[in-house]
Amino acid sequence: MERNRLARQIIDTCLEMTRLGLNQGTAGNVSVRYQGGLLITPTGIPYEKLTESHIVFIDADGQHEQGKAAFQRVAFSYGGIPDAP
Repeated sequence: MERNRLARQIIDTCLEMTRLGLNQGTAGNVSVRYQGGLLITPTGIPYEKLTESHIVFIDADGQHEQGKAAFQRVAFSYGGIPDAP
């Protein structure tokens, strides 16, 4: 699936989590595996303000795109769960 489409699905999931009361403000992150790494919500941006360009790619070594803040520990978490989507 293309990156922008996945990013939109991540944002929609975040908004649904907020609607259901599963998180508040900037708490929590949503991520998905993508091209040998993952796409993840950035740190500190309210879900209501997210756009596709805010979603961060982190590679398998934990390196993220320059100029974007991300929660890096999650990259290491995926290594222990090979079947996680």
